[in-house]
Amino acid sequence: MKNVSFKSPALLLLLSSTLLMGGCNLFEKDKKPPLQGERVSVLELQKSLIAADPTLKAEGFVAPSPWKNDYWTQAGGYPNHNLQNVALSENGLKKIWSTSIGKGANDKFPLTSQPVVYSGIIYTMDSRSNVKAFDINKGKTLWENTIRPKKEDEDVIAGGLSITAGMLYATNGFGELIAMNPQKGGILWRTQLTSPSRAAPTILGDKIYVLTLDNHLAAYDSATGKFLWKYEGLSESASLIYAASPAVDNDIVIAPMSSGELTAVRAENGSVAWSDSLSPSMNTGGASSLPDIAALPVIDKGRIFAISYGGKFVSIDQTTGQRIWTYDIGGAKSPWISGNMIFFISSNAELVALGRDTGTLAWVKPLASYDKEGKTQNALAWNGPIMAGNRLILTSADEALLEISPQDGTLIRKTDLDFHVAVPPIVAGETLYLVSTDGTLSAWK
Repeated sequence: MKNVSFKSPALLLLLSSTLLMGGCNLFEKDKKPPLQGERVSVLELQKSLIAADPTLKAEGFVAPSPWKNDYWTQAGGYPNHNLQNVALSENGLKKIWSTSIGKGANDKFPLTSQPVVYSGIIYTMDSRSNVKAFDINKGKTLWENTIRPKKEDEDVIAGGLSITAGMLYATNGFGELIAMNPQKGGILWRTQLTSPSRAAPTILGDKIYVLTLDNHLAAYDSATGKFLWKYEGLSESASLIYAASPAVDNDIVIAPMSSGELTAVRAENGSVAWSDSLSPSMNTGGASSLPDIAALPVIDKGRIFAISYGGKFVSIDQTTGQRIWTYDIGGAKSPWISGNMIFFISSNAELVALGRDTGTLAWVKPLASYDKEGKTQNALAWNGPIMAGNRLILTSADEALLEISPQDGTLIRKTDLDFHVAVPPIVAGETLYLVSTDGTLSAWK
C-alpha cells in the first residue's frame, strides 16, 4: 500500500515553523518570533473580557477531591477528556524509573502519541510507529511490535494509541486503524482509513472513532474493525502538526477539525446534531490565524469546551449547540476543567484560568514568569496543564516540571528535568509519566 503523507507545500511550511523538539532551533532564544502574524496578549484582552464575577472572586477555585485513576485509556484520559483532579502525591516528585520507547523525535517527525495505561501496563508508540508495552512498576519491557505496513520503510508522522479490555488500538500515518493483543502485542486486524491519522482513536462502548487528516470522522466496530459510518467535514490544506481526538459522551461525538469546524454527530449513525466554527474573527496572516482545533475538546456536565489555535474559545450547550460564552483567545494545548475553573495555555504563551460557567477571567500568568531566562517562549513548546494532587502540572520550554497553584497561578515547585517533554503528561495509579523528545519514558512519584 502506497502511503498518503499529505506533503503539501503549505503544510510543510507549517510543520517547519511549529514543530518543537529537542535539538530543534525553536528551543533556542531566537530574536525573531517563531510564528508570524499579529499576536494579541490575553493581558491586553482583559479590557474586553467580562468584568470579574464577584461571586467567583469571593469563592475562588473550588477543587473537587482528588480521585485515584488506575487507567489512562486514551488521549485526554477518558472519552470525554475530563478527569477533573486525579490523585498524585503533593510532595516533590522523584523519578522512579526510565526506559526507551524506541525512536525519538527529529526535525520532521515528532512524537505524537500520549502513552496509555491499563491493568498494570503502560503502552507507548515512537516516531516510527513502533509500539511497546512496559510493566508500570519497574519499566520492564514486556513486548514490542511495529504497526508499519509490510514493505513500507518511508518515515511518516505517527498517530496515537487507545486501549480497552482485551484490545489495544493504534492509528498510523499510513492511513490505518490497527487492533493489537495488549498482552502479547500481536496484530489482530487492520482497517484502511480514508487518509492518514495523527490523532489517537477514541473508544466508548462498542464503537471506536477516528479522525483523519482530510477531516473525516469515521466509526468502526471496536471488536472487528468493521466500518459503520462516516461524517465528512470541511477540508483544510494547512494545519498544525498535532491533531485532536474526538470527544464522546453517551450518544454524542464531538469532532474537532483542522478547518475550525466543531461538529456534534450522533454516535448511532453519524448524523449531524449541530455544527459550529471556531475560525478566528480576523485573519492576520501566518500560523497565528490558523483555524485548526488541535486541542482536545472537553465534555463536562452537558457542555462542550473547545479552543482553536487562531483562535476562539467557546462553551457550547451539548444538546442544542447554542454558544454560552465565546472569547477571541487561541490555544493549541488541551484545556483542563476542574471544579468551577478551566485552565489552559494560550497561543500567546500565557497560562489562563477562567470560570467554567461564565468564562470570567480569574487570573492570567505569562509563561515567561516561570522561565529561568525570564523570556517568553513559544507556547507550543509547553505541555499541560493537568490537575493532579490539587495543583496544576505543566512541562516548560526550559526543560522543567512545574507545579502551580490553581488559586492564583503562583509557582509551588519547579523541578529541572534536563530534557524536553514531547507530549502532554499523563497520570495513572498516582504516578506521573513523561515522554521526552529523545524517546525516553519516565515515571515519577
